[in-house]
Amino acid sequence: MACILKIPSRQSKGVVTFTTQEWRIIHANSELVRRLEQLRTIYVTGLHFNWHDYKFDPPALFDFFMAGEGDLVPINNKPLRLLPMDACNFTPAAYAPTPLHEKYWDVLIVGNPVFFKRPEIALNTIRDLFDRSDTPLRVLYICPIPQYQFLDEDTVLYDIRDYYEAMFTVEERQRFMLLTTNFDSPNPFDRETLSVFFKNSKVFLHCAVEERRCRIAAYAWSAGLPVIAKSCVASILPEDLRQMPGYFEVKEDEEYADSILRALALLPSFNPQEYRGNLSESYTVDRLKDHLSSIFEELNIPFHGKLLGQNLDRRLGWHHQAIGGLTNGLSQGFAEFFDELEKLIDFGPDRIIIIESNPYPERVIANEFDNVISLSLSKVVAKSIYLNPKKRKWMALFKHLKNRLLH
Repeated sequence: MACILKIPSRQSKGVVTFTTQEWRIIHANSELVRRLEQLRTIYVTGLHFNWHDYKFDPPALFDFFMAGEGDLVPINNKPLRLLPMDACNFTPAAYAPTPLHEKYWDVLIVGNPVFFKRPEIALNTIRDLFDRSDTPLRVLYICPIPQYQFLDEDTVLYDIRDYYEAMFTVEERQRFMLLTTNFDSPNPFDRETLSVFFKNSKVFLHCAVEERRCRIAAYAWSAGLPVIAKSCVASILPEDLRQMPGYFEVKEDEEYADSILRALALLPSFNPQEYRGNLSESYTVDRLKDHLSSIFEELNIPFHGKLLGQNLDRRLGWHHQAIGGLTNGLSQGFAEFFDELEKLIDFGPDRIIIIESNPYPERVIANEFDNVISLSLSKVVAKSIYLNPKKRKWMALFKHLKNRLLH
């Protein structure tokens, strides 16, 4: 979402970043563009990339761009100020290694069944693994199912469970669980709950061929899991870490199963500490502050104030104005958000402390919280036969008449 990294004061500018999806909305609206330009009098602005861009025209309204090295190729060699970090670099501290003997699953796969993650290749790989391994392995595939849309049938494998059940016997499915969820896609679990699955698994499989700087792979490395994937997934790592036993590059799909077995064999020699140093918030928040301090120095601006460094793996990549749905950001519009950003410089210390100490500062500003009971609850009760006494009474009468007819 549009993310506040530092609140402005009379002594120092604040810092705010926007996602590339948000920038598309802002750029198409001349009034929002004017507001963003005005905002730069009290904020240093950044653009966070949720995808790579190989034909990038750096907008002048941003002072820096958050992406990995190699993710942005500016047209005509146009200069830009790169801050080489993004949401993937701030894995929650809950993702930490656990002793090998405590782990339950040999292989973990996480991702919704969209085309670029290639869920069919993941299933075929486990089939191949089961056919080739002499040792019974345990596999968990966590697969959040998006809400059904007919026009997405060609890009989402909605039938993944049917495909899985046709491919594996009942006995095999005791060792390979496909955990499909049909709620709050793409994040049905909070990150701390999800970390439990990572910490109890040995290696991580990811079959995407275009997904650079993959946040879910960052979770795996931070939790001490070697990752088996194509080269794009390792783009988040420094060059010297793109090697075994932490990373197993796969060039052809037929190599996935062998790479998993090799990763399991070499697991005792894997030390994840250097990976965590690049990907875990336990280490990277301080590095972000250093980057921002250097940018302020380049701009000849004093850098004072607290960095709002909590939950950046979510906050940097979420979106305002309900882009991508309310499970992936906030409904607050950009005009209202700009209004609040301008007010922050005049807030008193008590209000600033409330904002800075909240896990999601932007939610405080937008007054949007998860614990608000939906107004549609009454509709659910009215529709339900179980919850609605009148409907339950009619169901009882129907069952009584049916029994009389049958007997």
